[in-house]
Order: sequence, then structure tokens, then C-alpha cells
Amino acid sequence: MMIVQHTEAIILMDPIIYKAAEQGNLRALEKKYDISHLLDEFLTVNKNTILHICISSILVKEKFPATGGTDLASAVKFVEDVLSKCPAFLLKANVEDDTPLHVAARSGHASIIKVLIDCKKSQHQDLENVVATKEMITREMIGMLNKKGDTTLHDAVRHNHIEVVKQLLREVDREFSFGANGAGETPLYLAVERHFPDLVSEILNTFQSPAYDGPLGRTALHAATFSNDAGMIENILERYGRDLCKQTDQKGWTPLHLAAYLGCVEPTKLLLQYGREVAYMKDAEGRTALHIAAHRNQEGVTKEIISMCPDCCEVVDNEGRNALHLAVHSRWPTAALIIQNNPSLRNLLNQADNDGNTPLHHYYNSVGYMKGVLNSPRVDEMVFNKKNQTAFQILRSKRFPTDGDEVT
Repeated sequence: MMIVQHTEAIILMDPIIYKAAEQGNLRALEKKYDISHLLDEFLTVNKNTILHICISSILVKEKFPATGGTDLASAVKFVEDVLSKCPAFLLKANVEDDTPLHVAARSGHASIIKVLIDCKKSQHQDLENVVATKEMITREMIGMLNKKGDTTLHDAVRHNHIEVVKQLLREVDREFSFGANGAGETPLYLAVERHFPDLVSEILNTFQSPAYDGPLGRTALHAATFSNDAGMIENILERYGRDLCKQTDQKGWTPLHLAAYLGCVEPTKLLLQYGREVAYMKDAEGRTALHIAAHRNQEGVTKEIISMCPDCCEVVDNEGRNALHLAVHSRWPTAALIIQNNPSLRNLLNQADNDGNTPLHHYYNSVGYMKGVLNSPRVDEMVFNKKNQTAFQILRSKRFPTDGDEVT
């Protein structure tokens, strides 16, 4: 039997060091150690430095106050003093690749952020060009990625720390663009998704062209639509214009498809005002936003789309179905009434899909029933589908399955 010996040394931090860092007490630490020469001895098992520990231990006013820790003023002094003696701590990352700046941004400590950035600036005092100094700070510090792909701006935005966000944005150029993290989220997308309108405005007003990407091919406009926030939608559209309305996610959904699914009337109006052509765009299954609104029985959105884009009702999906085909499948198909009672849409009443089924075939095979649906004299009840079935025969087959097949 072979015994594997682990030769890698396990780093253990002296509890005196840990306690001193937690309390922001440099004097207690220096009684035993010279911090300017023993950087590696000031690491925990997860490679957190005394700066990580101190910043994480800052006490804030909470409903359930913690014991121990340090106040903000003491922490600021501790960080300043440590960096003056050992600047190498500034960019030292832990096992998650979090720098002290990541920890400060995540915790919302703007004053600590200032100390850390000022320290970085002091290392480049020989640079006469202020722009070059900013680029250096952005690239080497604010733009550093942890293992999740987050920059410090991602962390600050995620936790809605607006003062930290402002502090960070003051240090970057307008042309700089923070990309997506490992989850596919840009800072702008995070701010929109989490419904932080002040942060959205701050990012849009700071950068010339901030990245708006999100996961699964979504954009910040998808996220704003999901939040049903007309203000954020307008803010985003004013910056990026109508082309953003046309960007689709991995399912082929535009923001309008999402608004239709959720029944968001105001976002629907805004999106159509910026570009009616988006109402004619199909997803991977060939469905327009109207198909989805009708299928979901979203009356308000159905009315709005038909009002602004009446001829999009003519668009069929990959199975040849129009919006009425899908509307009748709802348990309470009131959206179907909106379509069938529109005089200009009477041609949809008897339109057959790829299998020859009319909306009436689908209705008689649906789970719901509502008085008045497809009871128009213009509905042809004797249309045969490609299985040579009328709608009434479909209804009979549901009651007596041996009589025939159901519509699928």
C-alpha cells in the first residue's frame, strides 16, 4: 500500500495576527512582527491577508449587530499604515482572486476604496500624464478579475453600493468598458436586473458606450422589460436606440417577446414606439410577440400589438399557426375574443395550419371553454384537416377516443 505524503505546507495564521487585523490594531501586531518583511506569514489558509480580514471585519449598523470587529475610522487608519509599510499587500489576492479592493467594494466601504486607490496613485507619481495614470489604475486595480470574473464594479453594483460605484467610476475613462463576468453579466446588466435605477443612470451617464450583455444572450433591455420598469427601458433606449429592441436571446426572444409573455403593457408600448418592426420578428419556433401574448391570454398586450401593428396577425409560426390558433388554447381565452371580434382579422377564423387545422379544430381540442369564442357565423365548421377530420369530430374523439385522433 502506497502512502501519499503531502509536502505542501499548510499556512496557519497566528491568532495574534488575526485578532489584531480584525480589530484594526496595528500596534498590537507590530509588537511581535515586522510586517514589511513577512508578507507570506500574514496569510490565512484561504490566503486572505490582514487587509482582507480588517476590511471584512468593519462593523456596520445592522439589525443584528456583530461582536468583535472594528470601526470604519480605525480600519481606514490600519489600511493606510499597513500599505505605507508594505505596499505589496495592495494587490495581493486570496484563493478566490479577490483583492482588498474587491472586499471593500462588496462591503460598501467608499472610504477604504479611496485609501486603496490613492495608494495605487502614489506608486505612479512619476507619471506626468493624468490619463496614463487613470489607465494604469483601471487596468491593474479596478479592472482586476476574481475567479468569478467579477471586477470591483461588478461587486459594488451587485450589492447596490452607490457611493462605491461613484468612487470607482471617477477613476475610469469614459471609453473604458467593463465586460461580462463568468456568468455573462456586465455591471449595467446587473444594475438593471436587480432594479437599481440610480446605478443604471450612473453607469449610462459615465461611460461612452457601456457593455449591456447578460446571460443566455439577453441584454439590459431584456432585464428592464422583465422588471416592468418603463423608466429604465426609456433610459436604455435613449442611449442605445431602436437596434437594441431587435437583439434576441438564445431562444430568439426580443424584449417584446418577453413583455408579451409577462403581460407588460407599458414596456410593450415603448418598445413598439421605438420600432414597430420588432412585432414581426420570430423566435426559434417562429412565434411573434403576438403569438406569445395570445397564447398567454395577455389581453392588454394583445390589444396594443394589434392596434399598432394589425398586419402582424398574418404572421404564422413554424407550424403554420396564427395568433388565434394559439389564443384558443388558454383556459379562459379572452384574447381570442379580441382577435375574432376585430373585423379586419376575419381571415384568421378559418385559416388552416400545416396540418390543416383551423382555430376551431384547436379550440375543440383545448382544455378551456368560454361562451362566445368562435361562435361567429363566419366560422366554417365543416373544414376538414389533413386527417380528414372536422372540428366536431375532434371534439367527439376527446369524448370517445376510439373514434379518431386528437389534434397535436
